[in-house]
Amino acid sequence: MAAQDSRASSTEAFTKSGFRGGLNYYRNLDRNWQLQASLAGLKVHKPALFIAGERDAGLQIPGMAEIIRSMPKLAPHVREPFIIAGAGHWLPQERPDQISTAIVEFAHVAFAPVSEHAMRA
Repeated sequence: MAAQDSRASSTEAFTKSGFRGGLNYYRNLDRNWQLQASLAGLKVHKPALFIAGERDAGLQIPGMAEIIRSMPKLAPHVREPFIIAGAGHWLPQERPDQISTAIVEFAHVAFAPVSEHAMRA
């Protein structure tokens, strides 16, 4: 989608409903934390991929670097973080080709059929 089409589509959506949906996520953080308490200590045993833009403000949150380094403790099959140089928070809009390539490459490796040789081992 061309940048102008994307901008027009976003403008139309915001004109109709405002940015309430986007803000509600942050308004509800405390409740989400409470609801997810039962998940404490559970591990993700599926392949996982973490992608971020190097200019994403979320990476500047105190302790975020340690959280990212610690991901393998909760998600043993997480791949190395993929940080996109020069990109910010809106990766699909900023770097659509890089995001698509990263996801497809991840899927090819993470969900590749197991060879017969590996199954016998």
